[in-house]
Amino acid sequence: MISLVNVFVKYTKEFYALSNITFKADRGEIVALVGPKDSGKTCLLRLLTRLEKADRGEIYVKDIPIHKLDYKTDISMGYIPYKASFFDKKTVFDNLKYVLDIRKDDGKALEKINEAIINFRLEKIQDERIYKLSLFQKYLVSIARLSFRKLDVVLIDNIFEELTDEETVELIRLFKLNFVNKNTLVIFATSDEKIARMFATRLCFIEYGVITKDLKLAEEEQLKTQEKALQEKNKTQEKEQTQTNQKAIKKAEPKKITKTKTTTKASQTKKAKVTK
Repeated sequence: MISLVNVFVKYTKEFYALSNITFKADRGEIVALVGPKDSGKTCLLRLLTRLEKADRGEIYVKDIPIHKLDYKTDISMGYIPYKASFFDKKTVFDNLKYVLDIRKDDGKALEKINEAIINFRLEKIQDERIYKLSLFQKYLVSIARLSFRKLDVVLIDNIFEELTDEETVELIRLFKLNFVNKNTLVIFATSDEKIARMFATRLCFIEYGVITKDLKLAEEEQLKTQEKALQEKNKTQEKEQTQTNQKAIKKAEPKKITKTKTTTKASQTKKAKVTK
């Protein structure tokens, strides 16, 4: 499906973003590009979208040299960058509608939009303007836009880095539900190996523009990793709930009444008689 052979990308005379990269990926794979910031992950993804150009080497998509590739007829590719492009002052609904309008949909645009709104839980924000959304909500809209097409390749660039654990798990669930199948190749970039193991079937470690290790994960190992991650998350939530309950109980406890000595009139009289 995708093949890079001895690829170099040079940003300056002395700095190579990618150095002698040879890489292949096929339909049905979920490949994680794992590495620190500026390791070359994003550059590799951008090469596949033709937003970057290699200085040396060969790149093929479906056995077609990338410079000859027609993205309308030869392949259906979806790309979610770290900072997605929207019409910020328009609503979520309008942004979804625009995608179908430019593709000259077959007349079922409204039906598809409503289905996406339900599937990606956008009901409460469909009338919100994009600039008011959280980062997580913007990624939901990005994924919803891709769902309008049947994709051969899905490219995801560092979108998990600033999300909470709960948000990350939810995005992974949505990607698997909508895009993971035997006919689609998914490649995503992340600096977090833990996230990579939750989602990927194969890990490619990149450092200083070089692939240092290429590791295929067994499906069983992947499921165990996901289960362990969810167990850890549940333990954390239980611990937080226990602490919250303890604080609530402590706050609701009645204050202790301090007993003070009181001398009754009868005891004073008795004391006086004894003295006499």
